[in-house]
Amino acid sequence: MTMTIDKGNYEGWLWRSDAIKPEVISPDKERDFTFDDNENPFVVEGQLWDAATKTSYAIKYVDGKYIITKHLVTDEELNNKENKKYFIPHRLDGIKSIKMLQYWKEEEDPECENFKVLVPWKLVFVGFQK
Repeated sequence: MTMTIDKGNYEGWLWRSDAIKPEVISPDKERDFTFDDNENPFVVEGQLWDAATKTSYAIKYVDGKYIITKHLVTDEELNNKENKKYFIPHRLDGIKSIKMLQYWKEEEDPECENFKVLVPWKLVFVGFQK
């Protein structure tokens, strides 16, 4: 199966199966990306962010297939300082930190007499701090 990510000015990284470190993607030019389940080397993991369209993609290669998740970020989510998380990168040359948004969801917790509690749901990549 082949999947394509629309053209955009992305920043992020793609880590190929034959590479020692990830390829850093700069938003300096417009490009699109195609991922084929049968290609080798394959992208083990990747994160792409297009600030103009506020679109984030998470790419993983699991059991011979790509799992690509798209998330559209709203201005409200992007400006909410409480949800922003910064992580120190490993092997991403020239990058000070990775910016992510932390999302939470409610779940019943049997340890809390089945009251609803917030649990971490997902992290969404929203660029680099250089």
